[in-house]
Amino acid sequence: MNKLNLKRKEKQKTNFFGMSLPSEQELFIKRRLEELREKCPSTANLNLKLEQRKSCIIGTLKVNSFSENFFSSKVASEPVQVFILLQEDIEAQLLDWKRNRFSNSLFSKISPNLGRDVNCA
Repeated sequence: MNKLNLKRKEKQKTNFFGMSLPSEQELFIKRRLEELREKCPSTANLNLKLEQRKSCIIGTLKVNSFSENFFSSKVASEPVQVFILLQEDIEAQLLDWKRNRFSNSLFSKISPNLGRDVNCA
């Protein structure tokens, strides 16, 4: 008999190019990334990249899942600042996706006869 393992595997990747973060900043980003993952589709993989340039930090955050993909790219002067901008953008995209996904399924349950020819006579 096989057991079903419901524990989520580590599905996030964090890369910091050209910089080293203080441990409290890295921990803050990783914790917030885990919180964000909880809001994503269950099959989602997250990939965060922060890259130090001469005068700024460029960040990208990708969320890939079977049903939908989300992407954000932001620029700021501090790593945590970049991450917060990325997180806010991805959360807005997730909210839009959830509104569309669940409103469509709810609409079809509420009005299953909509679009069909209904004889009102």
